[in-house]
Amino acid sequence: MKKDLLTAKVSAILIPAVYLLVSIILFVFGAKTGIAKISEQGSTLNETRKTEGVLQQKESLLRQIETEVSSQVDVLANVLPEKNPALIMISQLKNLALVSGVTITTFKIGAQNDAGTVSFVDLTYDADGDLVSVISFLNTIKTLAPISTIDTAKINQHGGIASANVRIRVYFAGYPTKLPSLTEAVNALTDEEGGLLDTLSGLTLPVFTTLLPQEPTVRESPFNE
Repeated sequence: MKKDLLTAKVSAILIPAVYLLVSIILFVFGAKTGIAKISEQGSTLNETRKTEGVLQQKESLLRQIETEVSSQVDVLANVLPEKNPALIMISQLKNLALVSGVTITTFKIGAQNDAGTVSFVDLTYDADGDLVSVISFLNTIKTLAPISTIDTAKINQHGGIASANVRIRVYFAGYPTKLPSLTEAVNALTDEEGGLLDTLSGLTLPVFTTLLPQEPTVRESPFNE
């Protein structure tokens, strides 16, 4: 009888203790899970705010420069073209020679070199005229777009006529194939970069003529009287 009473008392004490222990364990587990979720949500919220700040900064910068971007893109596309600009440079040289009083002959286009990030092609030609005009012509080539450098220049003079055999190197490069991440911050141009862009904008750009399509016309037969 006493044994049964003792067992009943132990059970009465043990069962609530077990429930209490299980409740404590569940509470601790739930609290840890909840804290982890709250921390995760906090990190996500901070990341979202950071991304929002970057996008707002991009929008603000793009609004400031949208009127300049189009002209700057045109300048850069002509200064450092995407494809081999040898024919464009020949046209530029002919125009410059015309206003410089120099005659250009014997154009020769070399093989293009694509070994580096920036490609180039060599262009060789002869320029004839009086010595002052030829030297002025050679000094003015650096003001032309696309970008070029004089590789060699040999000048001979006979009877007041100077003849220069010149080889220039004209540069071009492919456009970027990978855009920056949408969430990557965009920085405005530095003073040095802005100055470089101003210098490039001062180069003489090639002029392209757009041919408009002509409407079809009725061709008269030459056998009609």
